[in-house]
Amino acid sequence: MDGGGSRRPGGDHGSPGLSLLHQRGFGNGRIINIDGVGNRLAGTLYGHEEVWFLVGENKIVPDEASALHRARSVAAPLNNRRIGKRTPCAARCNQCYDCQSPDRGCAALMILWRKPAGIQRAHVVLIEEELGY
Repeated sequence: MDGGGSRRPGGDHGSPGLSLLHQRGFGNGRIINIDGVGNRLAGTLYGHEEVWFLVGENKIVPDEASALHRARSVAAPLNNRRIGKRTPCAARCNQCYDCQSPDRGCAALMILWRKPAGIQRAHVVLIEEELGY
């Protein structure tokens, strides 16, 4: 970032006009993501003209409730373990304990029902392989 630029919400997830994002769950057209800081969610909701959601087959479930369960009780514990969080879910890697740990890596939740008005173009790419958690 040069001295005259502005900081984009969500950090550097692509060019100012483009963002490539992974999700924690995808069910019945609903996109679910969880974040500890909120930067990924902010970058999804605001600041990019075009957003591409990359969805691995392991994240596709039948409905929104299953996508939320998958995000909280499968993806978040595995990701928290990967980044070394000291939380009950990272230690046991089996479910969300809705803990109050200061090291919690899932403080914010996003559910997209439709394309946010601030995004001009959104694309969902379903990929026939497992991607991440």
